Formats: sequence, C-alpha cells, structure tokens
Amino acid sequence: MLEAKRIVYVDSLRGMACLFVVVSHIISVSQYGIYVSGCGKIGVWLFMILSSFLMIYPYEICRNKKFDICMFYYKRILRIYPCYLVALLLAYGCGFITMGKSFIRHIFILEAWGHFWYIPVIVKFYIIFPVFVYIRKNIKRDLWYLAVVGGISIGFSCLFPYNHYMENSISIGWYMPVFGMGLCLA
Repeated sequence: MLEAKRIVYVDSLRGMACLFVVVSHIISVSQYGIYVSGCGKIGVWLFMILSSFLMIYPYEICRNKKFDICMFYYKRILRIYPCYLVALLLAYGCGFITMGKSFIRHIFILEAWGHFWYIPVIVKFYIIFPVFVYIRKNIKRDLWYLAVVGGISIGFSCLFPYNHYMENSISIGWYMPVFGMGLCLA
C-alpha cells in the first residue's frame, strides 16, 4: 500500500502563517498597530486551511487507507494538549487566568480567554473530523465529495455569517467554511 509522503512546502506555509500571526501581534502593540488590526486572522485562516488539508490528505492519496480513530486522537492529544496545559499553567501563574473555576473550564476546553481561543476551535474540528473521513470513504466521486463539503461549508456560512463574528469565539461555526476549504483542496 502506498503511504502519503510529507509535503514539505505545506509545512513551510504553516510556518509562514504562524509567523504572520506573531508579527501582526507584535506590531499591534506598537504605534503602527492600527494598520495591522485583525491581520493575524489571515494567518490563522491559512493555518486552519493547511491543518485540515494535512489531516485529510493521507486518505486522499491512499483511498483504501484504514482510518484508526483511536490513533488519530492519541496523536492529536499528545501533540497539542501538553503544550496547551503548560501555556495554561504559565497564564494562571502570571495572573492572566485568575479564577480557579475559569482555569478548570480552560483545561476541559469549555472556555478560552484571549489567545487561548484557537485550541478549543481546533479540538472541536478534531472531534468532527472522522465524519469527513467517513463521507470521503463513502463518496467515491470527487465532484460529489466537493459538493457535500462545499454545501456543509456554505450552510455554516449562512448560519454563522462573518458579520456576526464574536472576537476570540470558541464556536466552530465561523471556522467550518475555512476547514472545508482545506478538505476540498486535498
């Protein structure tokens, strides 16, 4: 069976997306902040598109590849959650997250203050990702698959219009179309 190879240039694009976010945050606290206000979201969207692309890509290359849901979650938890906990502990220790109840809600990804919003969003997408693998495995024709994922993305765009977006929301509704783009690009 063929194995999906790592796509190095996509990793480079992810690095550029992260750099874009970091630079926009650094500049936003300077006198030029007004000029980059909100620009970090572009890097976040690019990172989300690339993340969903890289999640579904191995199943696009090897259509008969078995999806091991336990291994999928195991790898994601080991990759993300320990770093997230360290960041939470540092934020708690520095006083950014002050209430004990709020800290517990952050640990269980039920709440997110400030820059912690991204982890609950991506974890929610990890939770529903197997549904998209199932859809892909059962819809063999590429155009039908694109139509289904595109329809889901458009549906979420209608239910969660961007002009009603809440800053740093942990709702997946606003980001589902962005994830759908990555799924369709694969």
